[in-house]
Amino acid sequence: LLLLGDGAAAAREEAAAVKAREVATLRKERSVRRQEENVEAAAAALEEKEAALRQQEEAISAEAKLVQSVKEVMREEASIIEAQADMIEAALSEAEALEKLTLDAAEDAATAAA
Repeated sequence: LLLLGDGAAAAREEAAAVKAREVATLRKERSVRRQEENVEAAAAALEEKEAALRQQEEAISAEAKLVQSVKEVMREEASIIEAQADMIEAALSEAEALEKLTLDAAEDAATAAA
């Protein structure tokens, strides 16, 4: 009878140990699942950040193209302004030459009249 009592106690202890291992295993499984969920959430956040970075890169690229276009337009405008300045200089030179001719002709006329 005593052996049966010891055997039952040992069986209860073994059952308790098995139950404790099962509980520990369940806790570990839950912990692993939480870690997997955290990893998945981190991966999703990373994908969102990568998508945002790609959009920023595209926006920067588009802006760079726009800046390049503006530079080209400004170069063209500068060329036009330089050409206009050359034309103005030529017109001024022509006006000065015409003024000199007019003054010379006036002097010649004054000399001839005197």
